[in-house]
Amino acid sequence: MAGFGVVLVLQVLSLFPSGSLAATLTSERQSDKLVRSEKVISMTAGGAMVQAKPEPDELVKQKSKPIEPRETLQVKTGDQLNSKDLAKLGEEFCGYDFPLGKVGTFECALTNHSLILEESMCIEAATIAGAHTDHDSFSINNLWGTAKPKLKYQRPLGCFKLECPKPNEGQICYYFNDNGDPITEWAKQNQTISGTPVCSRSMYLNSTAPDTNGGCPDGYTIVDKENTCQNAANCMGDAAGYQFLTGNLNASEHLDYPRGCFISNEDKKVYYNAKSDLGPGKNVKGTLICNVSSTVSYAGNGAVRAGNSTGGGLAPAPAAKAKAKAKAKNETLF
Repeated sequence: MAGFGVVLVLQVLSLFPSGSLAATLTSERQSDKLVRSEKVISMTAGGAMVQAKPEPDELVKQKSKPIEPRETLQVKTGDQLNSKDLAKLGEEFCGYDFPLGKVGTFECALTNHSLILEESMCIEAATIAGAHTDHDSFSINNLWGTAKPKLKYQRPLGCFKLECPKPNEGQICYYFNDNGDPITEWAKQNQTISGTPVCSRSMYLNSTAPDTNGGCPDGYTIVDKENTCQNAANCMGDAAGYQFLTGNLNASEHLDYPRGCFISNEDKKVYYNAKSDLGPGKNVKGTLICNVSSTVSYAGNGAVRAGNSTGGGLAPAPAAKAKAKAKAKNETLF
């Protein structure tokens, strides 16, 4: 597979020894031809899925590890990253997208989304979305653990978003809460949670209808750009075919395969079938690769909008800027 070299530090795995939240937190990798790792998921009492990313080539379930002492972690945040760091982060998490969860909880919006329990993944999520991360305030427990001991129960577990404090007020910041207490302790504290969880999901999924020109799951659309198709193959470790561009040597081949980025039934390699004057074929062979149809991004005023960072023909969504700005201003870190 494409190397998922760890640039920054850390595996931060939250361990819940009792209660409804299972103690094993493992990686979200949705199974399909395009996905290599098995998916093992744990759930909170409220139904949220939690995960931690395994080593790239590991095909067996990992055991959770205790959270390391905060002082041993050397995490770079957005204010410290150089171009080399950013490139490594992008390679490390190329197979993930980062949707938002339910406001005022530590639950994701959908059951196939997972809480982010790894600091470096949270930093990449902020980088992709255009949110701020600041080394001095990124980890709320490291900064406020003694002065405000209840703060870790008042913010979502793992990666979460709030409006930035000065000098970036009016913009969005991402923070990290590595509270490793069991769910029973969260219930005992009975604190109101402020903030919105930032979750993860697979960037790419296979069509659920092989040998057709459709079948992308809800929230996904056909990969319809050559460079995005190549990136998908590289990221997920599927080899691109020798004649990557279908129909270049024989135009009639456009009618033999699905329109867009697909996995061939014959050699299981990835190819790209661009739009042609012949139109789409009716009896095609192959499985389309789909990518997320919208991504989280922030305008200067903190509004959420759809983006096209994956280059896959993402459809823009209406931006309710005033509403998003008003909501953001009701959520501040301290």
